[in-house]
Amino acid sequence: LYSAYFVADGYKLLTKPDQNSYKIAPAVDRLVPAVQSFLPPDAADRVPEDVRTWTRVLGLAQIVGAVTYATGIARRPGALLLGAELMVIEAEFFLVFIGVSAAVVGGTVGGDRCVTHAAFLPRSLACC
Repeated sequence: LYSAYFVADGYKLLTKPDQNSYKIAPAVDRLVPAVQSFLPPDAADRVPEDVRTWTRVLGLAQIVGAVTYATGIARRPGALLLGAELMVIEAEFFLVFIGVSAAVVGGTVGGDRCVTHAAFLPRSLACC
């Protein structure tokens, strides 16, 4: 029952990529150049740059992850796939959250300089 949402959402991403590409565009703009710089030149040329293509790929990944999770064939890899795919779709939220926290890490609290590298910690924990 839990996986039904992911199958339906993945089907929507797969069949109607234009309606949902706005969610994925910020992540594609940042991730594609990073992936292309990491790969050898021959493989980097094959990485798609079109947001519609990535929307369809993520929809298919969501369907596969949900089906493997629901059937129990590969429950943990399916859950990992769903989690990774969700991070890409909701990347704008995560990037804003990390960006705000990273700005806090470099600041000061009560005159003390922050000394941690954990950008995801709340301000009270990230600073001395």
